[in-house]
Amino acid sequence: MNKCLFFLSSLILFLASSCGSDSNSTEISDTDASTAKVVDAETAPTAEVEKKLEQKTVYAWVDKLRIREKPGLKAKEMVQVAEGTALTFTGEISPNEIETTLRGRKMKAPFYKVITPTGQEGWTFAGALSNQAIDVESYRIAIAFDQRGLDPEEDSGDFGYYLSEAGQMLLGTGIDLIYVDEKFHNVEVKNGKGEIIGVENISSFIKKHNTGIVCIEKGGKMGFVPYDPGMGKGVKRFFGVK
Repeated sequence: MNKCLFFLSSLILFLASSCGSDSNSTEISDTDASTAKVVDAETAPTAEVEKKLEQKTVYAWVDKLRIREKPGLKAKEMVQVAEGTALTFTGEISPNEIETTLRGRKMKAPFYKVITPTGQEGWTFAGALSNQAIDVESYRIAIAFDQRGLDPEEDSGDFGYYLSEAGQMLLGTGIDLIYVDEKFHNVEVKNGKGEIIGVENISSFIKKHNTGIVCIEKGGKMGFVPYDPGMGKGVKRFFGVK
């Protein structure tokens, strides 16, 4: 009888110690704890970051580059930075890519998380960034348009005549005069080599005025000169040129 009781006690102790040993084998070690994370599949948020690369400095390749709160063109805009601005790329890349056209180039790229010189952290389209410092080309441009929809037989041609006079008046001033009749939200500005050095949106002026000239200084002021015989003088006044 005593032998049976001793055997049963030993068996119980053995089973208890085996259970304790199994429990310890499933614990996460200190070295794994930093990477371990339990997430409920139904409540897990959408991934914002696909992978992480080395942190480095990148540069805004376009002017008025938008920095957004989240990766995506519909995300809230936080700030805009000028062309050539140095940004710190945190190494975080979005899982989604978009296709768009920048300065005449079609490109597909994800969003990068960056930090601005003022310390603001947000997301921007990677296709608008450069690994090399940007040699920013400034410009002063006068963009003329005429959306009155006049019949050629009824139009006296005054607009074309006065525009030609304005062009002659602006020679040697460093102000380029161009005429556009479409794509007002995406007016390409080119240098002497034919390279696109800027893109301007004048659609808001088109909605307010049928005809006239939009004056723009890259990264600076923007204004409107109404259609009249002295348009050239109005453009020179806007830019402070005598």
